[in-house]
Amino acid sequence: MKAHLTLLAIFLFFVAGAQTKEKNWDVRLAIGVGTYSFLQDGGRFLSFDIFGSNPVEDAFNAGIFYKLKDSRIKLGLVTAYTSVKQTYTDIFNFSGSAEAPHVVFKEKIFAVMPAFNYSYLIKKHSQLYSEICAGPAFSNKKQYEKGTTENKADVAFQCTVLGYRFGNQVQAYTELGYGYKGILQAGVSYGF
Repeated sequence: MKAHLTLLAIFLFFVAGAQTKEKNWDVRLAIGVGTYSFLQDGGRFLSFDIFGSNPVEDAFNAGIFYKLKDSRIKLGLVTAYTSVKQTYTDIFNFSGSAEAPHVVFKEKIFAVMPAFNYSYLIKKHSQLYSEICAGPAFSNKKQYEKGTTENKADVAFQCTVLGYRFGNQVQAYTELGYGYKGILQAGVSYGF
């Protein structure tokens, strides 16, 4: 019951915001590459040798932002999901099994981050901006060969040095930064 009331309150809040003439709200959906979680495990995920395979990364994020009245500032909430997987052959038998197995590592991370966005340049159909986000992250790491699983909580962050958005009500954007959303990301947003 509480969940239904919370969803109804959020819906009414968005509908009230959508009734204004100025596009104060925007909803975003993006994909990213080179996330912090992908880059931090250099010994495991970035071992590009003849015995391993290149890691595979899936990074998605979504957010909702509200533009403060007569301001260049937007406040928002961003969620980020990253999944990294790598398979390699243990030719030196570090795992201790009878044959050289293929070891699979998987890591899944979910983060929720409040965000601060500042637009440097605002034109009719384009913007240049920077953004900073920080919040909790929850990860699940599995090594299938050894049967180990590790769950932990951490602090997620994203520092977007340069973002470029173009369009009117439906906008495309790309961002360059570092953190849990990725070094480079691209997406679409809808303003209302």
